[in-house]
Amino acid sequence: MKHSGLSYLSISPESGSKQVLRDIGKPFNVKHARSIIRECYKIGITTQACFVLGYTTEKFLDRIKSLKLCIQLTVSGIDEIVLFIMTPMPGSSVFKSYTGQYKTLSSLNFSPRWRKDYKYLLAWRISIYIVFFITKFIKNPARMLHQVINMLKGNYKTKMEMVPVRGVKYLKIAKNAKKNS
Repeated sequence: MKHSGLSYLSISPESGSKQVLRDIGKPFNVKHARSIIRECYKIGITTQACFVLGYTTEKFLDRIKSLKLCIQLTVSGIDEIVLFIMTPMPGSSVFKSYTGQYKTLSSLNFSPRWRKDYKYLLAWRISIYIVFFITKFIKNPARMLHQVINMLKGNYKTKMEMVPVRGVKYLKIAKNAKKNS
């Protein structure tokens, strides 16, 4: 696949908890995923893992299991992680359990601030990102430095390299808009 042009591979474990995975009907083989990540790392394919926090049946220990899986994947060579806070979509099995908690359908987005547990889940999200960066720095400081260089040069290979630059750009736009209004 590398010779055919594959340069970026994203996997979606969603959760490190087997129970949560059963509850959402998501099969995921951790051993296979770690093997794929290690091989991609060796041959230079950039990798990402996506997690979702806040499923209706998720408990504290389930989030700990997701954190542990994040660490395992980082040690295996994952380049970036993405952590979403679960937002129910119309038609999904959990959609009805959130009826009345959000104001409009447009509130069902990547930042579900309407959720009662949003701040709690956001704190978890930030904590897992911090652990990811520390683990990555300890396990592979050269790769981490390379990503910082990519970010500074504007030569993005991951979304994580792009986000800080975009954030600064949006802050400047907001500051100028405020100044001009």
